[in-house]
Amino acid sequence: MIDPPLKFEKFSDGPTAETMLKSRLPLPRGVAAGIAALLLALAIGTGVDVARDFHRQSDERHAEAQKRQLALLGQLELGHAVQDFKDCLLRGDTSYCDDFDRHIQAADRTVALYGVQGAPQPDETRVLGALRPALSAYRAALYEVRNMQSRHATIQEIDSVVKGEDRPVAAGLSELATLSSSRHSGWHVPLGQTFWL
Repeated sequence: MIDPPLKFEKFSDGPTAETMLKSRLPLPRGVAAGIAALLLALAIGTGVDVARDFHRQSDERHAEAQKRQLALLGQLELGHAVQDFKDCLLRGDTSYCDDFDRHIQAADRTVALYGVQGAPQPDETRVLGALRPALSAYRAALYEVRNMQSRHATIQEIDSVVKGEDRPVAAGLSELATLSSSRHSGWHVPLGQTFWL
């Protein structure tokens, strides 16, 4: 059986959605829209801050990876330089002395590039400050070797004068590699600061 159509008065007697909204929100519409806009702006600002933190940490990670690679490259160049130094000392061939100088210059460049990758930490500044004179002293040791070779000094005499000149350089480059590798454990997004917690 079909019910007769309802009259319009039955619908108008009950509360409408508009009257219920007015009774629950005593604020004018402009104020409610302002609050909604404010909340939207806060959400957008928080999203931008989180994205900025991710980007900043990405840049820092890239700089740290570059530092680690430069420290390892410096160690590699130093290894080649030490071998060429020994060959220059033992064999007396000037080509080995030239190769030594080339490798030491490459190690010096990597140290210089390491220093300009991001803001150096205090430990890095200390190590870099000690590395530059150590590299100069090691390079000067080659000139001492060549000078002593020209005076026909024995290998033992030459070795006793320049022995261990590479150790401060090796220690400094090793410490730089360790410092640049040890910082990757604390990467995170400070969400507490972002959400004012």
